[in-house]
Parts: sequence; structure tokens; C-alpha cells
Amino acid sequence: MKILSTILIGVFTFCAAHVFGEANSGCDGLARRTSAKFPAVVECISTPDPQSPSLPQDRREAPKSPGKAFFLSLLVPGLGEWYAGSPQKGKIFLAAEAAVWSSFAAFEHYSAWKKRDYELYSVAHANVSLEGKDDDFFKHVAAYTDVRSYNEDRLHAREWNDVYWDEDFYHWQWDSPESREKFNEVRDASRKAHRRALNMVGAAVLNRVISAIDAVRTAKTFNKKVRENDTGFHLGFKVRGSIRNPKALIVLNKNF
Repeated sequence: MKILSTILIGVFTFCAAHVFGEANSGCDGLARRTSAKFPAVVECISTPDPQSPSLPQDRREAPKSPGKAFFLSLLVPGLGEWYAGSPQKGKIFLAAEAAVWSSFAAFEHYSAWKKRDYELYSVAHANVSLEGKDDDFFKHVAAYTDVRSYNEDRLHAREWNDVYWDEDFYHWQWDSPESREKFNEVRDASRKAHRRALNMVGAAVLNRVISAIDAVRTAKTFNKKVRENDTGFHLGFKVRGSIRNPKALIVLNKNF
């Protein structure tokens, strides 16, 4: 009970000094008042404030701007986390960004490869001339056996602007239904790869949004820790002296 009373009196003395402004005089006053009555029991350690002007500039932890972290991650995913003091999370978002754009490039390359395949296939099996032909033309080539069948449907529907009036320039005629089916398979593979590439663009946008939100949270967490380190105090225990004459110490660690 005597030791417990000693501890409580020491803690109460420190808290009272902090509440009524006596803490501004430093830990020495607290140590003198407490040790006068309870010698070798209370040890007060004053830790310099990391924000104190007396410290070198490179040792101070300045608060991080959540807004700046947000826009940095919108620019480059992970950059905001890096700025906010979390390089590990920054590396994760940067790696995800690299994977997304690598996938985009791979899908686009595969799509272009398959597009070239079905264009050359139409030359060999439908007698198509590739000069001046766009994607709409190849969509019609995939849907109709020849140019005359396509034009008849457009004339019947009175869609005059869609008629290929120059049938020699826009000529095509499949040598067999199987060839047209194979053409459609290759063309579908090219279009699917292109859609997946576009999905990667959406994934890149999503990665930026998630990274920006996380960067704001990371910056706020960093600032909270800085504030806690600036104003907090810690209570601990130490044992000093010899084996025959041990002394238990209450250590009050306060940042000023």
C-alpha cells in the first residue's frame, strides 16, 4: 500500500502541475517537489519537442497536407502515400499501376495483331482491297456474303447514305461460308482484346481514385501521430541501486 500511495501521489503531483500551467517550468520543478518527500522514487525526464526551434531542421516532423497527398496520388498512384510517410503502400500502388499499363499494352498489341490477321484473311478469301477501308467496312464484310447482298438490304431499307455505290472499290465476295465464319472468329478475338485494353484504362482510373483516398487517410494518420508525440507523456518504471539496496523508480517522460 505504501508503494501504491507513493505512485499515486507522484502521478497526481505531475498531473496537477500540467493542468495549472506549472509544467511550463520543466521537469526539474516536478522532480524537486516530489523527490523532497519521496527521495529516489520519482525520476522525471524531459524530452525536447521535435518541433522545437532549438532542434536541427532535419529532425523535425512537419505535418503532411492531405490535399497535396490526394493530388499527388491522382497524378501518380502511390506518390501521395510516399509523401505521407508510407513508402511501402506507395510501392504497392505503383506496382499496380505498372501492371495495369503493361496489361493495356499487351492487349492492344494482341488486338492489332489479330486485326492484321483478319484483314489479310479477307484479302485471300473474299478478294478485298484494303486501301481506304475502315472498321465499318469490315463489319459489313463479316455480316454479308458479298457487296451486292449488302447493298440490296440498304436500298430496301432506304438507307441511301450507307450504300456502297462504287462496288468495284468496295468489292468483296466470300469463297465459302466457312471462310466467313473463320474471319468472324479472328475479328471477334481482336475486338475482345481491344475491350480488355479499355478495361485496363478503367482499372488505371480506379487505382488512382483508391490511391488518392488512401493517401488522404495516410496523411491524417501521420499528422495524428505527430500531434501525439508533441503533447504526450509516458509513465514507466525502473529499478536502480545494488542488490542489497534496490530502488524502484517511477519514470515520467514528458515532451515540452
